[in-house]
Amino acid sequence: MKPYVPSGQSDPGGIARMAGACLAAGAVAGTLLHYVERWLNLLLLFPALLGAVAGGVGVAVIAQKRIRAPLAAALVALAAGALAYGMDALLSWWELDAADLGFLDFLQLRAEMGTRIGRVGSSGSPLELGAVATWILWAVELGFAAGIAFAVAWARAREPFCEPCGRWYGEREPALIAGGLAEETAVRAALEVRDAVGLARLAGTHRLGAGCAALAVRVRRCGGCAHAEAWVQLLRLKRDRRGRLQETVVTRGLVPLPFWQAVVGALSGGRSGSAGA
Repeated sequence: MKPYVPSGQSDPGGIARMAGACLAAGAVAGTLLHYVERWLNLLLLFPALLGAVAGGVGVAVIAQKRIRAPLAAALVALAAGALAYGMDALLSWWELDAADLGFLDFLQLRAEMGTRIGRVGSSGSPLELGAVATWILWAVELGFAAGIAFAVAWARAREPFCEPCGRWYGEREPALIAGGLAEETAVRAALEVRDAVGLARLAGTHRLGAGCAALAVRVRRCGGCAHAEAWVQLLRLKRDRRGRLQETVVTRGLVPLPFWQAVVGALSGGRSGSAGA
């Protein structure tokens, strides 16, 4: 299969619009959390929430402005996540109103004072962290906020996009069972050499039952034209004891649309399995 490579393009002003929206959302979310943390401090959860907010706004702009530049989009989201986390320290420094105390000196002083983790007014004893532990905690929480924002923006900007008709690929189709785990090599070979009959034959020999595992192929196609390649994911599927479906991506890439149509046609005439993954 041919790997999908984003074009690096976007609508005019797409990255600038994303930067403005993400940074604004990060600043607002960080400001709100600054006041909430006077009463409640949830270790790692709040930074993760800030990253999700910054990244989520970025995802919306990526979709709207058709941004296909994953690294640029992810770096913008990372900066927004970092800003969101840093707003607490920035506002605390500003509220101190000490003209002779620089921001870095303020951070060092704050670290030396330690960090108390716990809800104000709680009957239990809060966790007290020293200077070194405080710096480590800040680094970890900053990584959470910035990393989550980076990851969600990166993933969204790498979604398949049809350049000729200028639209994102459609929703994923139900996955087709493509064989048992022992047949992974054969399934991958059939996809690589575009053997529609062989892939359909493998798909017709296996079903996914409770507690069982299987390979599946999931496809997304462009909804605006009939010549764009199909984007295919090969998955490992497994149902746990409660019947919930778990999946792992084995490989992904583009295949000619006629090849996939031939697979579907071959499956329609014989036994096939499907999973609504």
